[in-house]
Amino acid sequence: MVEAFSSRADGKEESKGDGNKLSSMPIDLVAMAWRRKYVVIASVAVAVVLGTALAWVSPPLYRYVCAIQIGEVVLDQGSGGRKIIPLEKQNDVVVKLRSIYIPLTTAEYLVAHPAENYRYAVRTYAAARGNVVWLRAVGPKRYGAGYISIMQSVVNRIIRDDKFIVEPFRARYRADEEKAQIRLRDLSNAKIFEVHVMKLKNAVLLAQSSLGRLEIAGHIMRGRVERYNKKVRLVNREIKSLNALSAGQRKTRGEALKGINSPERAMTLMVIDNNSRLSAERLFHLRKQRDVALPGVKQALLGKIAENKRAQADEEQEISALRAKLVSLYVSHRNQVATQEQEVALSSAQVAQQRNTVVLQAPVRLAQSVGPHRLGRVVLAAIGGLTFGIMLAFILELTARRGHGQCGSVNPAD
Repeated sequence: MVEAFSSRADGKEESKGDGNKLSSMPIDLVAMAWRRKYVVIASVAVAVVLGTALAWVSPPLYRYVCAIQIGEVVLDQGSGGRKIIPLEKQNDVVVKLRSIYIPLTTAEYLVAHPAENYRYAVRTYAAARGNVVWLRAVGPKRYGAGYISIMQSVVNRIIRDDKFIVEPFRARYRADEEKAQIRLRDLSNAKIFEVHVMKLKNAVLLAQSSLGRLEIAGHIMRGRVERYNKKVRLVNREIKSLNALSAGQRKTRGEALKGINSPERAMTLMVIDNNSRLSAERLFHLRKQRDVALPGVKQALLGKIAENKRAQADEEQEISALRAKLVSLYVSHRNQVATQEQEVALSSAQVAQQRNTVVLQAPVRLAQSVGPHRLGRVVLAAIGGLTFGIMLAFILELTARRGHGQCGSVNPAD
């Protein structure tokens, strides 16, 4: 510090002073304070006296706190989880407290207590967790009753006003609960459910009856096919007999032709020709019946049998679908009843777990005072006085040296 203010022209000493500047600063400050020790002592003494007087005159400050739990609905989410829905947003409550409730309540209290000339300051903030709003104030014990009264009035006012918010929510949840109970009664009504069940059962019986008729018709058609096959066999047998008869008639006619001069043989030939003609006509009709008429009948019967089988398959499929629908009806009804019971339970829980706005922490003055105690204030005043005295000594030292025309500091030994 001495070298910092030195104006010597010797470059070596200047360089030496620059190198020892930082290491010599504490020594220079102590030397300067010692030369101006009376100034430092006077500053400390004045600060201690003023600090002691202020510590004993100023009353201690205390913290006043109050907590408000905003109304909310707690919903069970299953597996032990819960969802909390506030009836009013936390920030909205804070804004309402700061802008309306606290200023209005403070003004009403000052009007009711005109003798108190004190500025009450109540602050509010939202808690980081939970739906809680805190009221906080710092003031002397003398005005503690005023702080507690203002906080209590604020709490009473917000609880009273929040009822107009809570009641519509409660009415809505109660209406939801009643609707859920009505739907549950409708689902639990056995007559309504039995009507749907009987409709499906009747449809199943009708389908089964139709299937039975189709099975009988199919049996009849299969009997007709058997009769058709029997008739075809008879026709073939008759055709075979007629073929054998025709062969015999041709042989007999050949023998008759040899003795055609005889009148008896001429008559026999005429009879044989007539019988051959009748056999040929009969054989023609039988072959026509076998090759044309009977195959058409068979195709018609086979087509009807195939159609009957398809109709039976459709009826069986419809019966299976109706039975599956009946089972699904039972399962769906059971699930709907279970779901509706859960909805009723949830609505009841919403009404039961609804929480009004309440006082979580009543207005109270904390036992521990705010800030340092009296002895601590005196110590802080002494430290402040010491700092001020050193600064004042430095200023006086610098002013004195400039007054003598010096630009640097003097060695403490001078």
